[in-house]
Amino acid sequence: MSWVARLKLGTQDDKKFVRGVLFGANTMWHSMAAYYFLFQTRRILKYFTKPFPTDLKHPHPHTIDMMRFLGAFNCSIVALSSIYSWKLIRQSVQKGKSLSTNEQQQKEAERIAWFVCGVANLSQFLMDCRVHYTNSYVEHQRLFSNITVLDGVFALLDLSLSYFL
Repeated sequence: MSWVARLKLGTQDDKKFVRGVLFGANTMWHSMAAYYFLFQTRRILKYFTKPFPTDLKHPHPHTIDMMRFLGAFNCSIVALSSIYSWKLIRQSVQKGKSLSTNEQQQKEAERIAWFVCGVANLSQFLMDCRVHYTNSYVEHQRLFSNITVLDGVFALLDLSLSYFL
């Protein structure tokens, strides 16, 4: 059954499946960030930074370390969102068989996971907005705007689900 059909049906299992897919989208988004920050650090700096006196072929070691720190941070969000994505999709496929004995504790844990993912995306969105406002060093403004919008959309979805779940 397609995800669109599952969304229209609206049963509890279908809602779990959709939430699992949204956690999967968070996983993919933060996986891309982790990959580029950890393994394509110089490329990202060169692509998004306007030329300034510092030589971008040999950036300061602290700059590289800071970018890799951001990549490592994104790995924690990848782990959290992938665990919950797998768990919710697995539960939806098992047709109502809960993996936990206490449904309330399970829902509370999921709320916390949504909140953590939401705060991670919101912090990135706010920093993106700050960079847009100062407009001091970002090259390829259009691509960076797309990243800002996606950070904002994920923050809104995640924080909304943490509140309304």
